[in-house]
Amino acid sequence: MQRVALLVKEVRMSKLRLIASLLTALAILLVAGGLVVRAFRLTAQAGAPPALNSAAPGPAEPAVTPHPTTRNDTAQVYTVGGDVTAPVPIYKPEPAYTKEARAAKLQDTVILWIVVDASGNVTDVKLVRGVDKGLDESAMQTLRTWKFKPAMKKGKTVPVRVVVEVSFKLF
Repeated sequence: MQRVALLVKEVRMSKLRLIASLLTALAILLVAGGLVVRAFRLTAQAGAPPALNSAAPGPAEPAVTPHPTTRNDTAQVYTVGGDVTAPVPIYKPEPAYTKEARAAKLQDTVILWIVVDASGNVTDVKLVRGVDKGLDESAMQTLRTWKFKPAMKKGKTVPVRVVVEVSFKLF
């Protein structure tokens, strides 16, 4: 009976023990948050718009920048923002890992500028930041095969320039 009474009896926690428990919980949350930020680091170049992310599975999110640019002095190429909607990827195969990159266990992100024309085709691919071991070329070749629902401006399809990040991760 005495054991049961002791088990059922509510014990009040001392202030020191309560503070120590709260500080321990806070330290665990901070370490976990730091590990998450480190694992999913975000990088951006100054002046570059956010990217269409191609991180392994999951839909790509469109870039947003409000200023139009010109290309070849005849056709205007826009960036997404204001009254210009983003192109939506409808076919986006993942680029292949090269043997060299797989052997080196290379995991990184290739950043590219692409132009999506008014028909939804990728017409221009430029490397912004590469990782080598053949992954740059693999990403560029694969992006040329992507298909999009074209960007729109005032109800008409228009060409747009966006940034695409292609993440190479070994599973």
